[in-house]
Amino acid sequence: MIPEGGRDVQCSNCNHSWFHIEKTSAPAPTVAPAAQQARKPIDPAVSDILRQEAAREKQLRTSGTKTPRQTQEDKTPKPAPDAEETRRRIAEMTEAAGDGSTAPAPKPVKASRVTAASPAPERPSAIAPDPSKDPDTTPRDMPSMNDINTSLRTRAQAPEPELTPTEQAEAITRRGFRRGFVFVLVIFAVLFGPYVFADQITTSIPQTTGAMASYVTMVDGWRLTLNETAGAVGDMIADVTAGPNSQPDQN
Repeated sequence: MIPEGGRDVQCSNCNHSWFHIEKTSAPAPTVAPAAQQARKPIDPAVSDILRQEAAREKQLRTSGTKTPRQTQEDKTPKPAPDAEETRRRIAEMTEAAGDGSTAPAPKPVKASRVTAASPAPERPSAIAPDPSKDPDTTPRDMPSMNDINTSLRTRAQAPEPELTPTEQAEAITRRGFRRGFVFVLVIFAVLFGPYVFADQITTSIPQTTGAMASYVTMVDGWRLTLNETAGAVGDMIADVTAGPNSQPDQN
């Protein structure tokens, strides 16, 4: 290793000596730093679209904070921008700018074309509708149970209308006829019930065999008497209705 100041060196073959100075390597060339790649400017059409979108969003945000007393013109829905069409155009312009093609830049899209999309849904009005304008939709108060019970109790306790003397007499007559008819039906059932069910009664209660036989014989006698009486009355009525015309001629 040779020091910085140099030293004597002798060849091992020819014994030749000389003073050897250390060789210094040339400094490495300084590489100039690469210039920072300049950013590509944004296409004017793209910046125009972005500017229109920002203005549109600002307008929507401003209109959303309006007071409920807005005019009829503010309530009219405005068409919203076609987001899909906007994204597609921005993507096409970005690809064209990245490829460095010499194709002419597309024309800026007009705001009327960007906003020609489906109208935004109308925001519900903050003013509640007046229920007095539509009586069918006006909520009605339902009566309470106490009111219903009071009304029914009042009707039940209301006095009956007074009847005239003629109406009272007719009501008494109808009531007496109903009572008499029901009484006759009860007597008929009491008298003829044992007669009709005499066999069942004697079978169930053998001790009543003698009494039931006597009762059946008595009822049979009543039936024969009633039959003879009805026949005599019928003959009498026939003779009366026949009159003198039915008598034979006497010469």
